[in-house]
Amino acid sequence: VSGGYEMVLEDDGVGIDPEKASSSNGIRNIKSRAEKINASLAVEGRPNGPGTRVQLVFTLNKKSAYDAAIQKTHSHR
Repeated sequence: VSGGYEMVLEDDGVGIDPEKASSSNGIRNIKSRAEKINASLAVEGRPNGPGTRVQLVFTLNKKSAYDAAIQKTHSHR
């Protein structure tokens, strides 16, 4: 990824149905957090396996990291 970072998590488990998973709290929370840092998120899987793949692509600069930390601090008050 030019000028950014890519994080990929993969497993070889039973898999997920991406259409059903997109409505789950876990996936919705991950998508919401990815949007807050202007990241792209891809979740790939098949209902009967094998495995699931989650990819997060993002850039990080001092200002965005600072803004995220400030927002997190204020949201817990």
